[in-house]
Amino acid sequence: VKVGILNQPFYYHNAPIAVNFGSIGYVLGHEILHGFDNEGAEHDYKGHKKMWWSNETWEVYQKKVKCFVDQYSDFVEPVTGLKVNGTLTTGENIADNGGLFQSFVVRNVNFIDHPQLNFYNLKAYKMYGALSSLGLDKRLPLEMSRYTKDQIFFISFANTYCNNDSPDFIRDALVTDEHSPFYARVIVTLQNSKHFSDTFKCKVGSKMNPNKKCILW
Repeated sequence: VKVGILNQPFYYHNAPIAVNFGSIGYVLGHEILHGFDNEGAEHDYKGHKKMWWSNETWEVYQKKVKCFVDQYSDFVEPVTGLKVNGTLTTGENIADNGGLFQSFVVRNVNFIDHPQLNFYNLKAYKMYGALSSLGLDKRLPLEMSRYTKDQIFFISFANTYCNNDSPDFIRDALVTDEHSPFYARVIVTLQNSKHFSDTFKCKVGSKMNPNKKCILW
């Protein structure tokens, strides 16, 4: 992850903490999870081509991954009416789901309690810790004040993929891109998130809280 990404819509210097955890926090989690997907399994910590998982781990992984492949393969992209290639996009889909989960889980972690991470020496984190402890986190404009911090987290995640691609671009991407279309990256990832459905109180069995969710990590 290069420093150039620390701009909107991934990072907002003066935004509430929940906004940045939902955007750049998710992106960081996404990239970390690539170390534990089908590609990461075949490269060791030095980047050398080497399978470092046991056969048992690989077999369990493949069984869980099939859920994602089937789920995304059934997803119809609304602009083109075409289905996503769940096999082509497997690694990125897994990273999307795992990255969002990890960022949500750590959003309220007090890293000061984990000195081995050495985060408290960072000026930005000192400010973050001070604001959190005093309840002085920055606030969004009035029209957004009706949302909780957790709701803002997920809204920020979805906003990261707000776009206006042409139908031709989407058709080409469905064939060549290892990433799912932005719409699928938001909708399917949130459908799999119990944290999301709990936060927005989505009815069980509804579109955004299906009975069957795909979970890997």
